Amino acid sequence: MMIGKFSDDAWVVVRSVESGVWLGQIVAWDGAIVTLTGARRAHYWARGGSCSGLAVNGPGGDSRICPPVDITAVLGVCEVNLASPQAVKAWLAYKPWSEA
Repeated sequence: MMIGKFSDDAWVVVRSVESGVWLGQIVAWDGAIVTLTGARRAHYWARGGSCSGLAVNGPGGDSRICPPVDITAVLGVCEVNLASPQAVKAWLAYKPWSEA
């Protein structure tokens, strides 16, 4: 099955006007709302530059990557990028960050 132009098992990096940058797998896509599973939000990233850079290389350095959520609806999506295997590995390697 394809969602948009992405296979249903593809990892993507999504940028939202309201909630920043996320990594996850697409469950549904309806206009500017993308529902992700296994989603992790980048609270802050030290390397990668833009959303597309995070999709190619992933975060680095002292980036803050939030804990994964089983499923989330990301509102106000303005960019969706296929994540490279290297980027997915980098995102998933981060110990979950929280302010607590």
